[in-house]
Amino acid sequence: MILNGAAIRAASLGYNAIFMAALAGAKPFHPLLTMETSSTGEAEVYDLDGGLPQMREWLGERERQALKVYSHTIENKTYELSVSVRRERFEDDKLGLLNHRFQALGVTAAMHPDKLLADLLHNGFSTGKGYDGVAFFSTAHPRLKGASNQSNRVSGALTATTFNTAVKQLRTITNDQGEVLDILGMGGEMNLIVAPNLESTARGILLAQFGANGASNTDYGRAKLSVFNRLNDGHWFLTVSGGPMAPFILQMRRKPTIVARDQPADDSMYNRNEIDFGVDGRWGMGYGLWQMIQGSNGA
Repeated sequence: MILNGAAIRAASLGYNAIFMAALAGAKPFHPLLTMETSSTGEAEVYDLDGGLPQMREWLGERERQALKVYSHTIENKTYELSVSVRRERFEDDKLGLLNHRFQALGVTAAMHPDKLLADLLHNGFSTGKGYDGVAFFSTAHPRLKGASNQSNRVSGALTATTFNTAVKQLRTITNDQGEVLDILGMGGEMNLIVAPNLESTARGILLAQFGANGASNTDYGRAKLSVFNRLNDGHWFLTVSGGPMAPFILQMRRKPTIVARDQPADDSMYNRNEIDFGVDGRWGMGYGLWQMIQGSNGA
């Protein structure tokens, strides 16, 4: 290959197409737990309430419900990944090895929100606060009516017993007026999400038709099983996936793109004999509806 400006630009366009195809074809984990929104500024403010009240028979005038609205802000951050390729690699790349590098860049960009999601899950038991001002996974979520707080945190390692505790809490979450929200009735299915070290335990709970004593396993097929490889040992979560709402919010300000400094007069090629490629984008992720998920860190 004779690397004049036109040839380099043509190669860069080809690598851009490879990057975009890999970006679109990747299968990240985060869509299972996030609802994606569009962002138009440096941050977005979400007004979240304690769950809509149920409908009532219309007798007399309408009864206007006083809902407590919580403001919750999620900031956007800019992320980048840059690589340099020696000009000689372009000249000598007869086997298409650079194709694989740009495929990897596309997959890496698509998977980055998974890292943000893992951080939110892990921090949600301590420093990560939800819209109501308490830890996202907490036994003390307040409500307007009723003396008791609500919980989306389960104590203990994953067992059939703690799994059933999570199921009960998920099914009986109420709105601020004390009415059951019926999370499953909104659409979607229960999904048990576990760290890799808990996969065998989770399979025994959900996928074994019979227990060790030969009795039928009443939890068989009760929830879908998903393994999130970024979770720390001992962490597990029960959520409802596939419905209209999710426990986390991914706001996209600018989707990942790739740019190149690929002209012979560019500083990278002129001074260093290298062609620079940079991937960048802008997005943010934060806590959404704690009512949609139960969690345990194993403790």
